[in-house]
Amino acid sequence: MADDSQAAFWRIAGQNYDALEQRAPEGFTPIVDVYVDGSTSPIPTSVVQTREKHDWVVLQSLNEGSEDPELHAGNLFVLIHSNRIARVELRFVRDDGRGLGFSVTACDD
Repeated sequence: MADDSQAAFWRIAGQNYDALEQRAPEGFTPIVDVYVDGSTSPIPTSVVQTREKHDWVVLQSLNEGSEDPELHAGNLFVLIHSNRIARVELRFVRDDGRGLGFSVTACDD
């Protein structure tokens, strides 16, 4: 993915997440699942970090309800080339009060 298309892709994903969050059925919250080539299981993603000069992204699957997500042993950090991302799915799950949220951050190199 070129830099502009990568930024647009994740911006659209974030906008869709925000729209779903605002219109979520009572008792439900949206989550973002990222599927990568070669894997049948999604990566539940709460934070995406993009790079302005590179086509690499960091997908972060944060522990639900973690106050300091970088220090929790259950967190997952995946560094992947953007062309390996097969699709992104947004769906609703029951809201148990520990929502993961979703955000996209552009990082300088």
